[in-house]
Amino acid sequence: MENAKLFEAKLQRILQAAGEPNDAGLARILGIKPPSVAAARKRKQIPSSWVEKIAESYDVNANWLFFGIGPMHLSPVIQTSDQAHPQQEPQEQFEPPTPENEVDYLREENKYLRDENKEFRQDNKELRAEIKELDQDNRRLRHSARDLELRVEMLQEDIAELKQENDKLKLKPDRDQDLTNEDDERRTA
Repeated sequence: MENAKLFEAKLQRILQAAGEPNDAGLARILGIKPPSVAAARKRKQIPSSWVEKIAESYDVNANWLFFGIGPMHLSPVIQTSDQAHPQQEPQEQFEPPTPENEVDYLREENKYLRDENKEFRQDNKELRAEIKELDQDNRRLRHSARDLELRVEMLQEDIAELKQENDKLKLKPDRDQDLTNEDDERRTA
């Protein structure tokens, strides 16, 4: 449950930094398809490339995106309007990390990496099981293929024997035809 809360908090920070209210907008900004965002939600795991892209594109503190630590922006962001006198929005001041913040950050990062490692191990285990099943299927298919090859060879041998027998029958004089021809010759004579 805690992992789900951390995930949701991180995703909300990403949406906030990108200025997007929903997954479809985030997918558009990241240049991915919306099902990719849905898949990340299902796995409760945000690819680090998303964080990097948002951090670079919007000049956002990656530590804030990942862990909610520090200010959102490392440098002041100036936004202007089309008014005659542009106004600057109030900005968060950059605070250098304190040792306590650094320790908290490292603990959070360590926890995140352990969780991610655990998920990778589970994925690895599932993939190994899938590979094992595919190997078994492959063995069964190869065995079936060998059986079919033997059956084809036997049928080819049978066909060859039948052709030989057929050729012998074609060369053998037809007795009934010969008798009919002799009867016809006697009658005409």
